[in-house]
This record gives sequence, C-alpha cells and structure tokens, in this order.
Amino acid sequence: MKSKFEINSKFANGNYLFQYLCSITGALSVFSSTMHYAWPTASLPKLLGNTTYISLTDSEGSWMAVLFLLGCPVGSIITFLTVDVLGRKRLLLLTAVPSISAWIMIAYSTFVEVLYAARLVAGIADGIVYTVIPIYICEIADPKIRGFLGSSSSVTNMMGILLVNILGIFLSIQAAALVSLSLPIVFLLTFSWMPESPYFLIMKNQHKLAEKSLKILKGKTDVENDLSRLSEAVKRNGSQKGGLSDLLKVRRAFCLGTGRPSTMIVPINSQSTSTVNMTQLSTTQVFLMSFVL
Repeated sequence: MKSKFEINSKFANGNYLFQYLCSITGALSVFSSTMHYAWPTASLPKLLGNTTYISLTDSEGSWMAVLFLLGCPVGSIITFLTVDVLGRKRLLLLTAVPSISAWIMIAYSTFVEVLYAARLVAGIADGIVYTVIPIYICEIADPKIRGFLGSSSSVTNMMGILLVNILGIFLSIQAAALVSLSLPIVFLLTFSWMPESPYFLIMKNQHKLAEKSLKILKGKTDVENDLSRLSEAVKRNGSQKGGLSDLLKVRRAFCLGTGRPSTMIVPINSQSTSTVNMTQLSTTQVFLMSFVL
C-alpha cells in the first residue's frame, strides 16, 4: 500500500489524466460532426428512392449534400471572430446546440427545406469544431503526448463515418438520427466539466483561474514556472496583430509546456468544396449507378 507521502509526491510531479480526458471528451464533438458530414452516404439513397417520409429529386439530394460543405467555411469565419472572445471550451460547447438541432430536424422533418436548414447549421458547427479542437488540444497538451492527442481527431473522424453508415444501413432515417443525437448530448454533459485553456484565461487576465486550470491539466500543485511562461507568451503574442486573411493561412496556438506558439493550419476547408468530399457523400449512388450501367 502506497504511503500518503508517495501519493502526494506523484501528484506533485504531475500526470496527464485530465489532458487525456479533455481530448477524449472534446473528440466527441468531432465524432458527432463527422456523423453529420457522412450522413448522406447511407441516407441519401433512401430519400431518393421514395422509401421514406420525404421524397427528394436528384437536384434536391445534391443540394442537401452540398449545403453542409458550404456551411463549413462560415463556421471557420465565426471561429476567427469569436474564439478569443468566448474561449475555446465555451465555443466548442456551443456547437452542441446546432448539432442537436440538426439531428432533431432530420428525425422529424416532413419538408425538404427543413433538411436543407439542418445540413447548413450542421456544416457551420463542423467548421467551428475542426477549427477550435486543434487549438484547444495544442494549448492544453503536454509536449510529450501532444502528437498522440492531436491524432485522436483523425481516428475519431473515421469512427464517426463508420458508425453513421452502419446506423444508416440497418435503421430508418428517423431512428438513425435519434441514435446519433446521443453523441452531442454526451459531449455536452462530459466536456462541460473539463477546464478551459489556461492560455485563453491569461489572455483575459484571469490568472487565478489559469493557475487552477494548469494544476488540473498538469496534475501537480506547483505550476508557477508554467504560469510564468504562459504569461510571457501572451504578452509576446499580444503585439502580433492578425487579419481575416490569416484564416486562410495559419492560426497561432500556444502549446502548453513549451512557452512558445505553434503554427497550426485552420481548416477553412478548401477541400469542403472539392469533388473528393462530394464523391464520398455519394459513394452508394456511384456504386448503384455502376451496376445499372
């Protein structure tokens, strides 16, 4: 049995438990967003085949798929304007609202215009999620595990695509949407308990909260050196002014534990309007047409 001294010493040296928890719970937003993105792959053939509560024409089906992609750049622009005002955590939590609303609209809609609205708001949320998550993870993650935590979004992305296709194949559109609705709800309930980025808190001169956040994330009681490096980085980066054009280039996010900013690409989603995504969303239709031809 470990002594009290040994346990306290381990805590003083730090651990990464909450950094893992922050990344896992934050990745649920990516999971939900990816499910919205890939939803047409299995559901669109049903809507075009007159086998559901709504029947779509080919033109309406195309618009339903592309509206999500059109919403992504809008979400990235919203992030650029609000991420340093609302904060990383709060902005991520707000994306649960359009995500939940979109699944409810998909489940109970009887008009194609409602489906259009659902796809558009889900795309806006996607643009926010994929812009904020890299910033948040970079700012809360220790250098030793930052690469691992950063790669979690890619893994979650693939899992979301897989799950929504499985649901779409075996369940009705309404049932699949209601099951998918659970993901943003779980994200909202779990990520609410995670700490805010200490870098953002220092930007807002909330040094006490930043110190508390650092203690939780670092898993240790002595965070004076980390707090000093963060404060210096905020002062240094505060003199660097950016413009809207930066959204198309890079976003500087402070990486916890290094004392310097790290350049991260913001997904304004140039590929959102590419034929790659449109092909992915229409995979089922492509295969069906190939057999017919």
